[in-house]
Amino acid sequence: MVLEQITEAGKQIKGFAELPITAQVSVLYIEIEAARKLSIPLSAICDAMNLAGSTVTLRYLREALSVVRRRMKAQGIAPGAGPAPSAQTKSSTQQIVSSTTKPAILPVQSGNAETQSQTPKEARDQKAETYTSSATNNPLLRQHHKRKE
Repeated sequence: MVLEQITEAGKQIKGFAELPITAQVSVLYIEIEAARKLSIPLSAICDAMNLAGSTVTLRYLREALSVVRRRMKAQGIAPGAGPAPSAQTKSSTQQIVSSTTKPAILPVQSGNAETQSQTPKEARDQKAETYTSSATNNPLLRQHHKRKE
């Protein structure tokens, strides 16, 4: 059933066969993850994609899945997040195709714009600085300073 959903979703997308393999995997990511949760082997998923018009090989499917997961993680999207495969409509599938290099789900924006422009190391250093700069900010540090006096 899940493999049929992969094949049908691929066939419904105009120009699916001409898309880069990574884009094909990105478009079908929700269905692929649903199949993986049911312990369906990648070889069967690869065959289902090939029935939809893809020319993906098993090895390249592994690599493309890795790339898509890494991109989603970089954007702050949890792998497997999103609607269930049965809830995905044809219009949302076409919307995904229009942005083939990005997943359809957008990350939640944080309220602090300054933190977003920093590298992770700079953000960690800034947070550490707030704890160690003043004894009044950190109760444990304040207690430690009282013992020294």
